[in-house]
Amino acid sequence: MRSILSETTYHWDDVAEPYPEFIDAAGGGRYTLGWCIQHADDRCLFLSEAGCAVYANRPWICRTYPFMLHGDELIVSECPGIGAPMTMDEAERIACDLLARQIAEKLEDDEVRTQLAKNVVPARVRAVIDSEGLKVLYG
Repeated sequence: MRSILSETTYHWDDVAEPYPEFIDAAGGGRYTLGWCIQHADDRCLFLSEAGCAVYANRPWICRTYPFMLHGDELIVSECPGIGAPMTMDEAERIACDLLARQIAEKLEDDEVRTQLAKNVVPARVRAVIDSEGLKVLYG
C-alpha cells in the first residue's frame, strides 16, 4: 500500500474505513452508519513518530479528545495526558470546538437519518449509509 502520509491532499476513501459495528438488514445485507479513520499497525493512519501528520486540519474528534458532549453532559475519556495543566485559552478553544462538533454531529445525524429512510441495503452486501447516501462495500 502506498504511503498517504507523504501526500499533501487526501481523498476520503484513502483514509476512511467503515465504522466496525454493522446492523443486519432484510435480505441478509449488513450496514453501518458512518466511517472511522483507517489504522495502520494499531495506530491512527496519520500518527507517525513525528506526531500527527494532519494536526492543523485534524477531525473534530481529535481536536476535542478526550472530551465530548452527550446532550448537555460533558464526558471525559481516559487519557494519560489529561492531568497536564491547561491554560484558559486552551480551555476556551476546546469548549468552542466541542460546541461546534456537537452542531456538526447533529447536522450529520439528521442527514444520515434522511439517507437511511431513502435507501434500501441490497441483499447479501455490506454497505455504509452516510450523509451522502448508500455506499456498497467491496472486498
